[in-house]
Amino acid sequence: MPSTICNTITVLSITALLSACALSPRSHEGDASASVTQQASAPAASPASSSAGSLADAGRPFSSDQLPLPDAGRTRDSDRQQLPAARLQPVVTHSADIIIVERQKDAVTQALTEESATARLNRIMAQKSAQPSAAAKVATTAKPAKSPRVAQNAASKSKSNQRSARTAPASKADKAAMAKNEETATLPPGAQTAATAQPTKNFKDGIWQRIRERLALEEVTHERIDEQIDHLRRHPGYISTLSQRAEPYLHYIVELIDQRGLPMDMVIVPMVESAFQPLAVSPKEAAGLWQFIPTTGQQRGLTLADGYDGRYDIHASTKAALNHLSYLNKLFNGDWLLALAAYNAGEGTVKRAIEANQKEALGTTFWDLKLPAETQAYVPKILALSRVISDPQTYQVKLRKINNAPQLVRVVVKPEVNLADAIMVTGMVAEDFYRFNPAFKPDVPPPAQTYNLLLPLDKAEVLVDNLAGTQLMAPRKVIVKKGETLATIAQRHGVSHLKLAQWNKLSGKTVLKTGQQLIVYPVSQG
Repeated sequence: MPSTICNTITVLSITALLSACALSPRSHEGDASASVTQQASAPAASPASSSAGSLADAGRPFSSDQLPLPDAGRTRDSDRQQLPAARLQPVVTHSADIIIVERQKDAVTQALTEESATARLNRIMAQKSAQPSAAAKVATTAKPAKSPRVAQNAASKSKSNQRSARTAPASKADKAAMAKNEETATLPPGAQTAATAQPTKNFKDGIWQRIRERLALEEVTHERIDEQIDHLRRHPGYISTLSQRAEPYLHYIVELIDQRGLPMDMVIVPMVESAFQPLAVSPKEAAGLWQFIPTTGQQRGLTLADGYDGRYDIHASTKAALNHLSYLNKLFNGDWLLALAAYNAGEGTVKRAIEANQKEALGTTFWDLKLPAETQAYVPKILALSRVISDPQTYQVKLRKINNAPQLVRVVVKPEVNLADAIMVTGMVAEDFYRFNPAFKPDVPPPAQTYNLLLPLDKAEVLVDNLAGTQLMAPRKVIVKKGETLATIAQRHGVSHLKLAQWNKLSGKTVLKTGQQLIVYPVSQG
């Protein structure tokens, strides 16, 4: 009898063990792994004060197991009807050292100086034009080059807690420009001297060269930035994966940033916020590329409804994010580091930290403030990526080649247009349509209003040619005729001559030359 009991107990134990193994989640299966779950539980800014809750792990540097990921175990549409299994292929092929949450089956889913953004950008660009390129510097250096880590640490030790993204006080003209409505962008860098500038500059190195030439924060130095750079160098798959995910949307977002005359460092924000995952959702309910929480999204004009969530809309959310960043930059007197900190932690959090330091007669730069751990890591991550993008060879990082050419164009769709009809007319597979337009939810009609669709040019042309109530909003090239001025061309196209000058990096008083090529962006409420 005792033998029988022992045998029975043994069999039951083995059975229980096998059952537990069978129920255990397998690596990379579903939407999360154990390591991702740990990331999702990292400290974050309070949703009541944070304007855009970052998915990045708080207080820790980049690494292969810390790629910002959606909330563990769920994405936006986890309760929606499942899509056919044939549509579940990942959008990008990721590097072997990256852990990626695959898309769910239904996821189509005054101590502050006052240098304005324009003044700083003009100064940076003037310095760049007067200096040799990074490659030329390397080629003409006689001494053996120190490692980036050693060189940057040497600078950091003498400048720690002193240097920020600002210098001289703003002029009266700059202050007046900053006071304009945030939708009215000031002239971009070089506008006062680029009398013969051409908007169709050939960027041989693609979109990264275009971004590189308009970076404004890559000069900022600090030990915390160096730590992030070290991790980026050790984990090149991080940037590789970011590039793959960003590729469909990068040119479109760069265009919007360029139109606003903002520094190209802003394109790095969604890299840190969401790792360029349009359907990303954080534990704090921040969503989309730019990680808006619902309240901030609605304050910035984004529609949140059953069939449409503007936080996932590439065009609408980018416009809202750039508006919000511009507002924060003005609020903190042109200091982009404080603006970025406020984007992550909320403007109230940053203001209170500044006031606390002022009471103690302490410094009020970003590096001096007592901010949430996530924010203290968030800004250095953006600055580290800015520096690496500005000079990838020095940091031994290879950027994925992405052409400086649009992959998507915008089509304005009026309220009377049925979304299902639009998809059918384009001839696109539904998954591809929702990939570029993730704000819409399959089988859930969106509210009747005007929308902006992003489509490949050929599909956009088919849609506009065959469906009433649609308008293609792609930029056009204009050849200047004899006697034409900025004012006459602007009037003909229904835009202000200052905006036309801004788009083409010209002064408002530039005298045009016959045959000169200009670019004109369409006017739209969206």
